Amino acid sequence: MLHENPSGLETGKTRGHLGSQLERKAESNLRIAKDGKSGASMIFSERCRHACISRETALRFACSTADGMHMIVEAETKESRTETARQTEQPECQAVFAGHVGLIPYSELKQRLMDVAHISPATAKRRIKQWLSIGLIKPGSAGCYLRT
Repeated sequence: MLHENPSGLETGKTRGHLGSQLERKAESNLRIAKDGKSGASMIFSERCRHACISRETALRFACSTADGMHMIVEAETKESRTETARQTEQPECQAVFAGHVGLIPYSELKQRLMDVAHISPATAKRRIKQWLSIGLIKPGSAGCYLRT
C-alpha cells in the first residue's frame, strides 16, 4: 500500500519516487476511497493502460454489523433516489389529497399541505415542486394538480 500526497484536490498522486515509478510502470492503479454520499468504501482505478474502473461503476462495500463483515453495497442511482423519495413522501401526499377526488387548484393544494404538515408557505411550494419532480402529482388543466 502506498500513501498519497496530502492534497485538497484529491489528485491521487502517490508519494515519492517509488510512487511515481509504480504509477508509470503498473498496468493498473487501484484506489480505495470513501463515497461521500453513502459512506461506503469504493474501489476504482485511474491511469490504467486498458480497462479502467470509473468512480461511477466502482465496487462499493461497507461494514455490516448484522453479518459481522464487509458486504457489497449497491451504488445509489438517480432512479433509486427518486424511488426512496417517493416512498418517503407518499404518506404525506395521501394525507393532503384525502377526501378529495379529481383536480385540485394550486392554492388549495398549498393550503392543505401547510395544514397537514404544519409548514410555511415557502416550504409548501418547495414540497409541491419536489412532488412534481418525483411523480407523486402531475399538472392538470388551468393550474390544477392531480395525484398519480
